Amino acid sequence: MEHLTYLPPADDEVLGGTDDVQRELRIKKRGASMALEEVVSGLGSTGGAFQMVPALWTRMHDPIMAAFGAAADASTVHLESDKMQEVVDSFQLACCIAGALVAEDLKILTTLMPAAVRALESKHAPLRHMAARFLSEICCVDPLAGMEAVIRTVLPLLGDAANTARRLGATEALYKIVNVMELKV
Repeated sequence: MEHLTYLPPADDEVLGGTDDVQRELRIKKRGASMALEEVVSGLGSTGGAFQMVPALWTRMHDPIMAAFGAAADASTVHLESDKMQEVVDSFQLACCIAGALVAEDLKILTTLMPAAVRALESKHAPLRHMAARFLSEICCVDPLAGMEAVIRTVLPLLGDAANTARRLGATEALYKIVNVMELKV
C-alpha cells in the first residue's frame, strides 16, 4: 500500500461519527478508490490503462472537454447540475487514478491540464475545487509538467483584479498544491 497516492483516512475517522449513512458512503468511496487504483496499476503492465480500457479515458475526457475544452471564457460557462456533476466526477476519477498510471497514460492525462486551468476560472465552487485537486495531483505525480503549467497559467490568474472567480480558483489551486506537495514545491 506504500505506492498508493490516495491516502485513505484513518479507520477511526471513517468508522467514527454518528451519521450511519455518511459513514457507509465514506467506506464505499474509500474501498472503490483503492480498488480502482489497484486495477489501473495492474493494467499499466499490460500496455496502459487507457489502451486496455478506452472507456476510462472517454469517461474522464469528454465531460471536461465539453465544458472547458473551448478557449472561451470559463467564467461564462453555465452547466446544468447533471453536467456539472459529470465534470466533478471526471476530475475525481482523474485524481484517483493519476498516481497509478504508467508514463504514457500520465502524459495523456496531462492533456486535461489546460481545461482544468479554465475550470479554475468557473463561477461554480465545486468545479474550481475539483480542478484545483486535479492540478495538485498532477503536480504530485509529474512535478515538471504540473509546475510548468502552474507557473505559466495559474499564477497569472492571481493578478486579475476584475474577476474574483479567477483569483479564487488560482488561490485554491496553489493552496492544494502546497498542501499536497509540502516541501517538494
